[in-house]
Amino acid sequence: MNLLLLALFLVLSGCSSTEDRNTITNSAIGISITKPSDWQFTTQEEKVNHAQRLDEQALAAYINAHGPSPVIAISKHPEPFDGINPNFKINVRPLGASKGIDPKAILKQFTAHFSQRFNQLRIVQDPIDLSVSDLPGAYTRFHYALSPELKISSEIWAVPRGAFLFIIGAGTREDEQTGSRSETLAILESITIEP
Repeated sequence: MNLLLLALFLVLSGCSSTEDRNTITNSAIGISITKPSDWQFTTQEEKVNHAQRLDEQALAAYINAHGPSPVIAISKHPEPFDGINPNFKINVRPLGASKGIDPKAILKQFTAHFSQRFNQLRIVQDPIDLSVSDLPGAYTRFHYALSPELKISSEIWAVPRGAFLFIIGAGTREDEQTGSRSETLAILESITIEP
């Protein structure tokens, strides 16, 4: 009987640790996210293992030290992957002069930038108000082609918090052959951003 209880305990312990491998928390920034079990975290571990939330000045220094790379990045397939690998990324940037600007206006600037880079960019959803983790923000979606065979669907959420902007991006093939939007939307729903 004791062996059966021990085996049950070990099985249940393994379940909770599996869940832990699917959730990543960056306490310095105040964010947590859970990925589907068949997706991969591609973020460097040293960027996410922090004991406490940083104040705004320390957070600005942290962001500057890590450059433009995402603070959290997830992909469906291990790299290298032949084709468009569905992905989900979170960047954090100081708002600077954009503090107080409507997040929809910020996303309009993003889409204008992308439309200069990709001739075939087609806006599927103009920027709209949309909350993430109970924080007011904005959302937009557009399609573009890297080649006639590689058509991409990109989604961007802009979520201001204090002096910083969370820029959340998801990308899949437009035809969803290598991964679906429903998977990236499930990841979005898992996000907790501390106010």
